[in-house]
Amino acid sequence: MELTIQSEHDNKLCGRKEGVAHISGIPTTPSLAEVKKALASKLKTGEELVDVQSVKSAFGGGNVVVKFYAYSDASSHSLFYRKPKVKKEAAPTSAGKA
Repeated sequence: MELTIQSEHDNKLCGRKEGVAHISGIPTTPSLAEVKKALASKLKTGEELVDVQSVKSAFGGGNVVVKFYAYSDASSHSLFYRKPKVKKEAAPTSAGKA
């Protein structure tokens, strides 16, 4: 997996770097965890400070486009981090009611 950063913008107001990276040389779309780990090592920061916004690949292309945010510290990360939604369990239905 070869990761290259195509564009990077330093957003000082939000305390993060916003960028686009390309991954080539892989047959399948990588998982978010794999992309996050590769970005963290490329940017020389911790995995907990990197947020992957999107991972897009074309069918059969072998190339992946990744949009990411890399925060400078944990406090700025906590201000903008959105927790993933948790699916609620379905309410039990009573089959006996009419």
